[in-house]
Order: sequence, then structure tokens, then C-alpha cells
Amino acid sequence: MVGLGHLPGATVDSRARGVSGDGSVVIGKANDSAYIWDSVNGMRNLQNVLIEEYGLGDALAGWRLRRALAISEDGLIITGHGINPSGATESFVVDLDLSSDVGNQTPTADVGADQTLNDAGGNGDGFVMLTGSGSDSDGEVVSYEWRQGSTILGTTADITPTLPIGNHELTLTVTDNEGASSTDTVVVTVDEVDIKPVKVFILAGQSNMTGTASADNLDPSWNVPQDDVWIWLDHNMDGGQWTTVTPGHGWGTHAPRPEEAEGLDSRNGL
Repeated sequence: MVGLGHLPGATVDSRARGVSGDGSVVIGKANDSAYIWDSVNGMRNLQNVLIEEYGLGDALAGWRLRRALAISEDGLIITGHGINPSGATESFVVDLDLSSDVGNQTPTADVGADQTLNDAGGNGDGFVMLTGSGSDSDGEVVSYEWRQGSTILGTTADITPTLPIGNHELTLTVTDNEGASSTDTVVVTVDEVDIKPVKVFILAGQSNMTGTASADNLDPSWNVPQDDVWIWLDHNMDGGQWTTVTPGHGWGTHAPRPEEAEGLDSRNGL
């Protein structure tokens, strides 16, 4: 014989009412509450077990299970009676088979922290790298979808869209193998950058003449750093090359003349 003990906090009046076919689970009543017993966990309040381990809190709201009276041979189905939410005595039956009480779990989507970047190219938009992920505790994530409003931006976890200057709210939806889905949202801000223009000198000379330019000679209204200023050096009036102003001076030798970039200012000499 094995004594089953008592519920925590109680020392009297425990009565067994049923046992599973293999003797591993016993049910009954202790004081005025239904209990369930097994050799690993000992005697426990049946209602607490159903809420904490089987997720039946909503189904048991307002109930008080007083007696567990019978258990199936496989130990999964328990019947008894208790006080229902209306205050009346009512019988109950509960199935401990998790597959019948717990449905598919929703996956989780993650897009990371919000991002802020600059329109570094000065063309009114920015290149964004978005890294998304999804996880599913009872299955697998089978699809990803990025949207901005109603516009689909991509159907992979990671995408690299180009976004115009401004604030953009992007949403990743992940879907699992049972059709459940969840979303996560990231805000991407593309800031406008004041791009300084590149100014160009054309230095003309005669054979064997070296053109030079000093940063001190530049028009102060341009307000550009030295390494932003490009100079066309043409020693022989028949060709030349681009070079930048280095601290002090910049110079070069003749080479085939490339096409001049549209919109660049040019001046003869300094």
C-alpha cells in the first residue's frame, strides 16, 4: 500500500475515487477540492493543474471543481462535479489529451530596430537593408511578406528596397505551416543630405608648362573641402587629365581629354 498524502496546506479528508488502468494516476477529493495524483508530482489540485499545464483558464473561469469521481483507463479523461459560474452544482468531464485542447501556436515575426539613414547619393532616395526573421514553437515558418501599406516589397526574410526621402513604416508578415501568421513593423527614415557641388578649373598652358592650383585660390563662396575639388590640367592645349587639389597644390601631365561632366563649372586659369 502507498499513502497518497494530502493537498499542500491540508492535512485531513483526502479520498481516492478512481485510478488509471496502469495505476499511475489517481483522482479523488481532498477537503473540498478535486485532486489528481501521480508518483512524480504527488497530490495536486486538479483545477490548478488544468489551468497551469493545460491552458484551460478561460474554460474554468468561475468554476470550483469539488470532486473528481472517475478516470479513464488511459488516464486522460476525468469526470466529476463542482460549482459552476452560476453557483449551481454541475458535472464536468475533461480530456487531458493536449492535442484536443491546445491548438496551433502563432509564429513570431521580428524585424529588429527602427533605422535612420542618409540620402548619401543626393538623388532623393536611400538604399535600405532589412533583415527579418520568424520562429514557430510547434511547426515552421513557410512564408515571408514585406509590405509598405498595400504595396508588396518582397517575399523573402531579407530585402534591400530603395526608399525616397521621408519616414516609411514597413511590415513583415510571417506564416507557419498551419496557416497562422503574425506581423512586426519597422520605421525607416531617409534623411536628405545637403550635397556640396564639385567645382572644376580648366588650366590651360603651353608645352612643358605645369598648371598648379592652391586651395587658397578657390572661390570662398563655394565652401567645399579640398578633396571635393577636381581640376582639369591641360599642359599642351591638346588634352589633359582630371586631378584633385591636394594640400598645397595639385598637378598632372597631359592625357586624352574625357567628356566634361554636365553641369560642372569651368574657368580658364586661376
